[in-house]
Amino acid sequence: MRAGNLWRLGGVLALLASAAWADAAADLDAAISLYDLKKSEQAVRALRAVLASSDATGPVRARAHLYIALALSKLGENVGATASFIDAFTLDPLLPLPFGTRPEVVSRAEALRAETQAKIEARADLAEWNTPTEVPPQPPAPPLPSDPAFPAPPLAVAEALPPPVEVPVQPALPPAPAPAPIVQQAPREKPTNPDDGIHFGAGMRFLYNPLDELIGPGAEFSFGSQSGGRQLAVLLTLFPGRQWGVGAAARIMFGPVIKRWRIEFGFDFGAILYPSRMQGAFEVSTQVLGFSFPAGPVRVKIKLFNAAVYANLFSRPVVFIPALGAGFGVEY
Repeated sequence: MRAGNLWRLGGVLALLASAAWADAAADLDAAISLYDLKKSEQAVRALRAVLASSDATGPVRARAHLYIALALSKLGENVGATASFIDAFTLDPLLPLPFGTRPEVVSRAEALRAETQAKIEARADLAEWNTPTEVPPQPPAPPLPSDPAFPAPPLAVAEALPPPVEVPVQPALPPAPAPAPIVQQAPREKPTNPDDGIHFGAGMRFLYNPLDELIGPGAEFSFGSQSGGRQLAVLLTLFPGRQWGVGAAARIMFGPVIKRWRIEFGFDFGAILYPSRMQGAFEVSTQVLGFSFPAGPVRVKIKLFNAAVYANLFSRPVVFIPALGAGFGVEY
């Protein structure tokens, strides 16, 4: 084959290799775009398709594992996210995290990076320790010169001597392998609910007074702590209008959680002050049915049905005013 044909064949092979690599890199960029658009479940499926491709190189596979771990962290699947972080840092220990990653995810990823690097270094030290050291061959000993002062014995004496006894040479035993160091497994991180923690929110509610057949709007601002299906919060309530009022209450919420959707029940205990009338009332309300669901960085809360009783203890006689309500809000 001529030299020109060899150059042409090499160029074709290089073009084919670069095209295959470009396809895998393009698929990876498309999957990362789904992650940036907060479509975590679709991003995980696309990234796993990149890993299944035979054209994916080492750097492409490392970034695919990293973004799978970030997407699973957003979905609350911390066990799978931990395994994907380890796979990514095993392929590329210096792989950087994207800008804007949540601080708690960054701290967990850096801890896994350090743990993975320690395991890689431990395996390298163990392999070096178990490699046997070869002894260089020794040159044969030079023959001893014959000494004329000690001539060879006569033939009869030489025949009477017993034959020399050959002592078998035992081969040297190889060195015993060093015991493998015991690597303690880090305790698995207990999966946590991404909705747990401190929250604050704002919303509107509409109250219907069946005695006076009046509908009144109200705004509420909340601040509280969420743990699983339980929530404790404090409220600040504003009632606009000619006879405006301001109130505060303590809220207790509970209910089951199904894939980050919460069905909510609860109670409010508080007081309302009407400065225009110099009157006040105590509020006791119950949320018979409501629910909330995640929508990007916030949660949308829907109150389908509330029942409340307002007791005006400053009137003579004491007046109890029932109310029915519904509302909506957002929570961060």
